[in-house]
Amino acid sequence: MKTKELQPVTFEQAKSLKKLGFDYATDLVYASETDFHNQTQAGKVYYSRNFKNSKNGCDCAAPTVALALKWFRDGKKIANAVSIDDFGYYSRYFILDNTLYEMATHGQIESYEVAASRLLDELITILELEV
Repeated sequence: MKTKELQPVTFEQAKSLKKLGFDYATDLVYASETDFHNQTQAGKVYYSRNFKNSKNGCDCAAPTVALALKWFRDGKKIANAVSIDDFGYYSRYFILDNTLYEMATHGQIESYEVAASRLLDELITILELEV
């Protein structure tokens, strides 16, 4: 990542997080539907101060990947981390039911941000299978 900004989750991740009950306030929101009156387009990010997902609303909070992973740690009690070794290989870990899981990495991952986003995808998939 070339900027100092934290990356928001993807639109697909945001929709999944909403279904899983993500409830932290964010300032970025994905429009779930195209609304020409408000000039929003489905899948596009817009700004909304302290937005929170609701069951009735159609838009999805767009947290940063870091905040979404924090929600898994704090809200779902699933410890998770991304680390890098001396050779530039990123490892992704999570602890579920007191068992440590290390996600398979085939070759180097290009950046910490990509490794964190892939970890988020795995955690979302695991929780979606439980629902």
